[in-house]
Amino acid sequence: MGARLHTVTLAGFKGGVGRTTGAAALAHGLASLGHSVALIDAGHAVPLQEDVVSSVRGRGSSPDDSLLQRWAKMLARNYESGSQIQYIRTTTAAYLEAVLEQLWREAWQFAVVDTPAHPTASVFEATAQSTLLLVPARNAADAIAVSRDLPEEFLDGYQTLRCVVAGSSDPTLVRQAFAPLPVLKTELPYQPELCASVISASTLAAAPTSNEKWHSGCLSLAREVVELAKRTDERPAQSNLGLMAT
Repeated sequence: MGARLHTVTLAGFKGGVGRTTGAAALAHGLASLGHSVALIDAGHAVPLQEDVVSSVRGRGSSPDDSLLQRWAKMLARNYESGSQIQYIRTTTAAYLEAVLEQLWREAWQFAVVDTPAHPTASVFEATAQSTLLLVPARNAADAIAVSRDLPEEFLDGYQTLRCVVAGSSDPTLVRQAFAPLPVLKTELPYQPELCASVISASTLAAAPTSNEKWHSGCLSLAREVVELAKRTDERPAQSNLGLMAT
């Protein structure tokens, strides 16, 4: 895919729908396929209504060892030669923009952005920069709520939007609830026991990549995302791709 950076943002203004798990799964799948991946944690961003969002650059203060950071540390040990992953935390939209520009200049292939469950300037910045915007849900009620609450800025970039079934007991119902929005063919791999081990582990000795079913799901998810990203290279750059334009 050349030197073009593809930014994939996981978003949706409802808690527990699978954004962080999805970001970790996708980053692992992409890295396992040999791509360089920046795993960006925008989950501690400053709330949109605060004036500081538009004026402050830099990381600011945020809790150590977030859930996504735990995933990143556990996954980073398992990549094949030639691939790489880097965890980055951003707390302002301005800093996120600067990070994406630097990754583009350094010829990284993918940036996977995990966003919070509430509107922030960082969410909309990531959306504006996205090659793909993924909106996950675990059940039909979540899918209805998430799709109903998507801002116009998300829908304006319809060609980049894909909904994702996230470990549902009835994927068909979730897909129907997302309609008429486009949905990924691949279901986001989700295993409660594995996620619980990441959350509760007192050490980072666990190796989630040894879970073959989860690993296979991550690869399938990554392959579909790569294919969709390639399609964006084949069409003229859209205004909502921002820095991602060639």
